[in-house]
Amino acid sequence: MSSTEEWLRARTDSELAELLSARPDVMLPAPPDLATLARRLDSSATVRRALSGCTAFELQILQAMWALGEATTPAGVAEFLGGPASSADVAQAIGRLHTIGLIRLHGPRYVLGPTTGEALGRFPAGLGAAAGIDDASALLADLTDAEKALLHRLVPGPPVGSATPDSPQRPVIDALVTRGLLTPLPDGTVSLPREVALAMRGPQPLGPAHPAPPDFDTTVRAPGTVNGAAGGRALAAHDAAVRLLELLGGSGAPALKAGGIGIVTVRRLAKALDSSIEAVSLHLEVLHGMGMIAPALSRGRHAAVWLPTQSADAFLTGSQSGGWALMAATWLDLRRDPSRAGGRDASDKAISALSVQGDWRRGPAERRRVLTQLAGLPSDVSATGTSIADRLRFATPMANADALEQLVHTVLADATTLGIVAFDALSSPGRAILDGAIEDAAAELERVLPDPVETILVQADMTLIAPGRPAPHLAAALSEIADVESAGSATVYRLSEGSVRRALDAGATGSEIQRLLETHSSTPVPQSVTYLIDDVARRHGVLRAGSAESVVHSDDPLLVAQAVAAAAAAGIPLRTLAPTVAVSPVDLETLAAALRSAGLAPATEDAHGDVIDLRPPPRRTRAAAPSIGRFIAESPPSEQQLTAIIARMRAGDAVRTGGGSGAAGSGGAGASAGPVGAGDIVAVLRDAAKARSAVWIGYADAEGGTSARAVEPIVVSGGTMVAIDKLRGSPRTFVLSRISSAHPL
Repeated sequence: MSSTEEWLRARTDSELAELLSARPDVMLPAPPDLATLARRLDSSATVRRALSGCTAFELQILQAMWALGEATTPAGVAEFLGGPASSADVAQAIGRLHTIGLIRLHGPRYVLGPTTGEALGRFPAGLGAAAGIDDASALLADLTDAEKALLHRLVPGPPVGSATPDSPQRPVIDALVTRGLLTPLPDGTVSLPREVALAMRGPQPLGPAHPAPPDFDTTVRAPGTVNGAAGGRALAAHDAAVRLLELLGGSGAPALKAGGIGIVTVRRLAKALDSSIEAVSLHLEVLHGMGMIAPALSRGRHAAVWLPTQSADAFLTGSQSGGWALMAATWLDLRRDPSRAGGRDASDKAISALSVQGDWRRGPAERRRVLTQLAGLPSDVSATGTSIADRLRFATPMANADALEQLVHTVLADATTLGIVAFDALSSPGRAILDGAIEDAAAELERVLPDPVETILVQADMTLIAPGRPAPHLAAALSEIADVESAGSATVYRLSEGSVRRALDAGATGSEIQRLLETHSSTPVPQSVTYLIDDVARRHGVLRAGSAESVVHSDDPLLVAQAVAAAAAAGIPLRTLAPTVAVSPVDLETLAAALRSAGLAPATEDAHGDVIDLRPPPRRTRAAAPSIGRFIAESPPSEQQLTAIIARMRAGDAVRTGGGSGAAGSGGAGASAGPVGAGDIVAVLRDAAKARSAVWIGYADAEGGTSARAVEPIVVSGGTMVAIDKLRGSPRTFVLSRISSAHPL
């Protein structure tokens, strides 16, 4: 019997429940007995997993116990560490380490678990093996400067060094070996004895032992500053997503054969949006996670182009706050890392957006780790990324320090782009997103945003500035007549000949555009803007085209003749019916495009003479389900599950040892009646099926091992038994020949 199994037998049911709750990985699958649990607790993988959940202070305690090399007390560990942690702090941490099974109590003293020391690494805390030196301080007296310098190089760890025979350091090493301050190893290297390193490290050999994480490096912002900035970022992020969908709806983005969108295409999209590759990659990943874009399949094996899905239309016409909340929640649960796009892979090839290299399974949990740190601070209080990384390093000291720095930088950068974070502080809408309340986040964003504005500033340089968030109807009208240049707390639109013509093509008139600007402008409309609109409107629609298949007509015969000549140059037949009318066999869209290419500006109309818009509708692919699901944190096992598992392990021990009571506090599960003889097993099972009562059975698996099962028999016949497995709560079929014992539960 292993010492770990003995230790487990001495645990009460409540202590076992605490152990299993703290280390749920040892319960999968449910152990049939305490011997199996002991093997799992001592396996290297589960011990390393438990160590990954220890704080830096707890890790220091484990290293101290290893360095002491013998059973010790909390007071002895506290004395070795040298503070500033108190004996009470050390005792509390040791209690938790004992609860999770990394150390064991033997009498009044504690020792490391069988594999805990091995899991600490080859050189825990940078210390080497002990050499049995009684007074290392005496050996360190009268060292030369060269000897001191060489030893100090090995003190922080690793404690192993080497030198070639002709090295200038060789005489120094030989002298230290002679004095017992270095230990020669069989491979020709030397090692610094643990006692020597501890003597040279001073009163705190493992560094200051702090029981609590380091404080944040904070900055207090003016009230409302964080929410104001975050609200502007949120609107800009939503606007960027809308514009990206519009771009993809026009021409799409070519799909790579290996999957994803190439960096050249991402760079083109970034230029069109006046944004960065990082921001566009982030928005592409979020839109894909929302199910708003998907690859449209071609006839070949690979996707041809990325297009918006049918679900994108609801997003484009929905509210800004609701759309942003959906984007932010999707990013939080995204199992991908958009920041990898544009980087280099192991083969030094560029990583494309939406490619498999961007997979990040722990993304949802890691983002929450970082943002939860900020959530612990008051509103309008920001913390530096370095201090956040320091706190994460305290919570997970086994993690790579550089990886933590990169993690914090990546999460804060993405969260800032999306408006969840501003000035390294969590906004009010961001807190709601972190809590999983999407609707509350949308409402909170509406609250922190300024009221929509109904006025704009029309400037002579053809820009229209909305000094705030334009009202939805005004934003829609401005988007028809002008192009968005920038969005956020203030939106800048730009008028151009093309944007005015676009509005005229959609059915607006020059006077309607003028009236819109005059109604909403807080200052008189500049003459340059008026001239632009009048000039485009005067030339627009003078030449009108209809379908006959298509027809061109105008009050000006010279314009009709010019159109006929232009069509002929483009290879399109256009026959003159009258000086003011001409017809063509081609469709209206082809004819109008050819005339516009020649510099003419025909207005297109339907059979009733009404102006129509021939622009193709945005391209769409079939609706795709969102690529991610909601993040569900690992939930601890319930009290009922723990009780059932512990009872099963106690009974399994009784079956394995031929019967007997459970450990202290177990209540003697399965010990009220001894195992029934083989000839009576079927009778016991049938009686239990009639009474609808539960029994313990000893059941042999395919490998020949026997485990205890708590079951409620339903039917016993034909060499099998159908019963409810009490642990799993589901029916199972058992072979009667494998049942070695049975007794009432």
